[in-house]
Amino acid sequence: MTVYIYSGYGASQTNAKILQFMFSMALHQHGIPIKTLGQQDLNTPNAPWQKDGSLLVFGGGEFTLLKEKLTLYGREAIRDFASSKAYLGICKGAYAGASQIDFLGQNIHKTSDGFGFFNGVARGSLPIAPALYTGLSNSAQVTMFHHEIYDIDFPALYWGGPHFDLSHSTHNAQRLVTLKTPATDQFITMGISVPVGASGKAVLLGYHPEAMHTHIREWVLQFSRDANDIARIERDLKQVPAWKFYLGFACLLDDLGIVENHSFLNQILNPPPRMEITPVLQTQPFIIT
Repeated sequence: MTVYIYSGYGASQTNAKILQFMFSMALHQHGIPIKTLGQQDLNTPNAPWQKDGSLLVFGGGEFTLLKEKLTLYGREAIRDFASSKAYLGICKGAYAGASQIDFLGQNIHKTSDGFGFFNGVARGSLPIAPALYTGLSNSAQVTMFHHEIYDIDFPALYWGGPHFDLSHSTHNAQRLVTLKTPATDQFITMGISVPVGASGKAVLLGYHPEAMHTHIREWVLQFSRDANDIARIERDLKQVPAWKFYLGFACLLDDLGIVENHSFLNQILNPPPRMEITPVLQTQPFIIT
């Protein structure tokens, strides 16, 4: 059992490092290795990820760039993998998991087809940040999300990811996470689980549960050009206790079911006596270069 994280062309290298760090931290004690792969691995028949992989992770970045490098074999290999194992899409990866992509940035509108795990449309960017997606920190927002199954609220970073339309009766997704938009007071679907093939599944998330409070500062503020924007993000981070940022990632681990009969969320909500943070998700200083 191995977790593979895409870090090739079109991927955010910083986000790939954060994903690798968080999964390694959580799954090391369970003996589950975390590896990265690039576009050449996706396009190579019988590559290692197809043989020993259990989870394929696509994080933030730009899917249209990845599609430039994907061969027909690569696309089919990803679909075949998800039909018997598991696919996780976060932000860019969540767009990619839908049949249709409808992306609206501040200065661009893109439509495309994805891998088709979710038989609907992934739409974004949401107008909840000061600006629609620009790639800069004015498109980032720390906000509260709600997990419908576990009935908990948790903070997470939103940075241009999609939401999913589940209004049509033939959709094939289970709603996992919602967001209450401040403008309309409506709940929109930000996280879904989709059965794929005979025994596989895809989990698609329009937010970044892997971005802890320290990661957000290091990552997002690389893309800031405005002191007021820095102050806004720092103020948002201080609105909730730091430990609560672990809740969203713990929910994700339980939703994926990588470790049978093991609740990561319970370790956060009910830590062992005299321990401030669960050892499974305890972090060390994270430095991005």
